[in-house]
Amino acid sequence: MHADTIPSMVTEVLQRLDKSLWYLNEKGGMYRFSKIPNLNRMILDRKELYDIMYREEMRKIIDKEVGTAFSSVLWPEKSEDVADTKELKLVILRQNENDDTPGEWLEKRGNTFRTYKNTIIFAKANPGGFGAFKDELKTYLALKEIESEIKANEEGGLKDKAAEVAQRLKRIRDDFSFNARRMYNVILVGPEEIALGQPTVGKESLSNWYKMALESREKLASHLHYRYLMNKFMDGRDRIETKVISDQFYKDMSLVIPESPDVIRRAIQQGVAEGAFGLAYLTGGEVDNETLKFKSNVPTSSVSLAEEEVLVSKDLAAGIVVEREIVKVSGIEDTGGGATWGGDTGKKRTGGVVVPDGEVPGPKRYKKISIRIEGIPSTKIADLSRGVLMPLSREVGGFEFTMEIDIDKEDGVSESTIKDKVKETILQIGARVTKEEME
Repeated sequence: MHADTIPSMVTEVLQRLDKSLWYLNEKGGMYRFSKIPNLNRMILDRKELYDIMYREEMRKIIDKEVGTAFSSVLWPEKSEDVADTKELKLVILRQNENDDTPGEWLEKRGNTFRTYKNTIIFAKANPGGFGAFKDELKTYLALKEIESEIKANEEGGLKDKAAEVAQRLKRIRDDFSFNARRMYNVILVGPEEIALGQPTVGKESLSNWYKMALESREKLASHLHYRYLMNKFMDGRDRIETKVISDQFYKDMSLVIPESPDVIRRAIQQGVAEGAFGLAYLTGGEVDNETLKFKSNVPTSSVSLAEEEVLVSKDLAAGIVVEREIVKVSGIEDTGGGATWGGDTGKKRTGGVVVPDGEVPGPKRYKKISIRIEGIPSTKIADLSRGVLMPLSREVGGFEFTMEIDIDKEDGVSESTIKDKVKETILQIGARVTKEEME
């Protein structure tokens, strides 16, 4: 080395040699040749063996880093892999996916037009982030192979490298979360592409990162004000079915995405309590006045978001309340004899029947009900809902029931119907399968 050689240049040359010479080793800033192979060189040589095999490892890691904020579909190969349901879905695209794919998959599922378009969030790979993550994983897999060799031959020359190998493996594992987010830092909601930029260092699931970003941009809602329902659905209407409102949220990409149906239920609950609108049921196509809830507390469990449950305008609800009061007043009759309703005789009269004080006349009510119904035709499900389930829901609010389905048909039922429709719906409504037999 010449006297005028710049020290920093020497350091740079040694660092380059450290990655190319097999037996040049560094420890504490000192470089020396030895019989022990250079770890950097070993990694460099083995990395290329994982140029394809890294993909499965990347898939496993991303699957773990997705999190549970949304239901997720990782690296789908075709539009049919993404179910057309009301459940909110995070679709993580492959790194080489065509830019037109999200739009095409939103439009159609296979050959069928997609119904629930406002339920899909696409995560798109950033080429730079992908390249960096791919290189890290190839290094990780090379180190895993070297670690296995050290453990298999603890007396070999590589044993002195065990601590360094373990340390480097830990560092790469600790960065899995960051690298996954750096790779998938672009999301698409409907026609809009949202770049999230550089993620923060540390651990955070992809789905939670996306959830926070979408909420801050008012694309995703964990809470809806009842005025949103009024402005979007009640303007110029006397009534609208809650099922139509719910369905529209999941179909119309111009609307905010509710995190769950309970977000809609709470908005309805708030609006009814504040007297912004009423909640009622239809009977024979008309609002059933006796079912109206207005300026009262309604449990979210009693908001069914089902057919024939309707929101009614404030004016219509107020009119129904007045009408009900008139009916109540006109129903109080003077029974004569100086004793009238609420008089001080110690007795009450109702329709000519004398009832002792403290007792409230009315129809008998059952606190516990258990009914087993058999032989229901599948073509009569709507009638069952309208005539059995909905009247009971109006009385007691939400309740659970058990359904058993037995099908024995020569044509059978397709696996896709069971998987994509039946089981998806069961999962979506929060129910569970306790018995399953198929052949």
